[in-house]
Amino acid sequence: MINIRQETTEDTKSVYEVNLHAFGRKAEAELVERLRGTAGFIPELSLVAEEDGKIRGHLLLTGVHIKTKDEEVPVLALASLAVLPKAQKQGIGTLLIGKGKELAKINGYNIIVASGHPEYYSKFGFIFAEEKGLFSKLNSGSEFMAAELSPDALDCVKGEAIYPEVFFAV
Repeated sequence: MINIRQETTEDTKSVYEVNLHAFGRKAEAELVERLRGTAGFIPELSLVAEEDGKIRGHLLLTGVHIKTKDEEVPVLALASLAVLPKAQKQGIGTLLIGKGKELAKINGYNIIVASGHPEYYSKFGFIFAEEKGLFSKLNSGSEFMAAELSPDALDCVKGEAIYPEVFFAV
């Protein structure tokens, strides 16, 4: 049985390994490491999927903001969703995203932005961000997506998603 829980300091090495193996390179694993040291890191939104005492997956939602013409709106960035290759296609990513969205809403967030595969993320309510008037210097086009955690949350939020500099090193 898969248990989704908050990451602990004891999980740091396993989380690094999950990200390394899921992406096949160090960039995403190192991004997660660096994000832990930023103001946008929210420990409650760094989740692991554990099975039989082993970490199989990781989800990190990081605080960023959307700069509109009038204000800065706090939102979350799905900074990493990683599942070990041998554990993929077993619903672990679905469980992590579901729990992440639930906790994000409990923590007062209404929007999550993500850079990723549209065919995958669209299953979880993510849409092309540009369709709602959002853009990002980090990523654009079909890979930049957004999800509303409250109905019509994106209707009045148009502008640029501002990511911390650590994202640009990936």
